[in-house]
Amino acid sequence: MFRIFRFAKTEKKRPHEKRSEKVPAAERAQANSARREILRIGLRESLLRNGIPSAWISVEGIRSKDSRGAAGTQVWLKIHHRDVRLCDCLPALEADFRRRIALLDRAQVLQLHGISWQFALPKAEQRPTMPHPGSWFTPLAQPVPRAHAKDAPRTRAFAATMPAELMPAGEL
Repeated sequence: MFRIFRFAKTEKKRPHEKRSEKVPAAERAQANSARREILRIGLRESLLRNGIPSAWISVEGIRSKDSRGAAGTQVWLKIHHRDVRLCDCLPALEADFRRRIALLDRAQVLQLHGISWQFALPKAEQRPTMPHPGSWFTPLAQPVPRAHAKDAPRTRAFAATMPAELMPAGEL
């Protein structure tokens, strides 16, 4: 009977898992420092290129594993300043940041898993209140028409239509 319990306590080694070698603390510290520096420089260059003050956004990277167990880095971009224009540009800023990280990380030190945004606004800052619930269903502005090529003539392909009365279903 004790053999059954002893067997349950032993850990089976799976053939697809490899033993990870212990990395010395000095090498781990150097790799972490390189990751932080790549993230810091990538954000600084992206903000500088786009004219955003560097105090508005900071970066933090944490080690993570993906679904397959591969080690990598999850990046948090923290917003410290509230500006309406900034919220509209976050996807473009993230794409520029990813491009800069790819240029700086040629040795694949980061293995970037993903980027998350976090609002870290100061508590003393005056925040706006929520608008009326019905305001979310009213259009704010008309969509901007697409720009046409300069050389292409702007002609209509279809004639204008005129409103007409509907015919009763029995007359078709």
